Amino acid sequence: MEITPTTENKALLHKAEVELKKYRHIEEEFWRQKAGMKWFKGGDRNTKFFHAYVKGKRRKLQVVHILTNQGDRISTAQNIGEEAVNVFRE
Repeated sequence: MEITPTTENKALLHKAEVELKKYRHIEEEFWRQKAGMKWFKGGDRNTKFFHAYVKGKRRKLQVVHILTNQGDRISTAQNIGEEAVNVFRE
């Protein structure tokens, strides 16, 4: 566009800008849904914020340790899985 500012190039640039805006909106909606932020109404494109929010939600939902029926604390993923299977077998 800068080298040859023709009407055709101007139209191509406008089309590319519209498409970029569309895909930014799609990405913003994706992260808004992923973050589960129904209260968010603004048009902020700060995806770093959404990434951090989703990461925090995942961290909160992670099982770090469990207690067995005997009162022992289990913290390794392998042992947590085995204990879960044992509880459901019983």
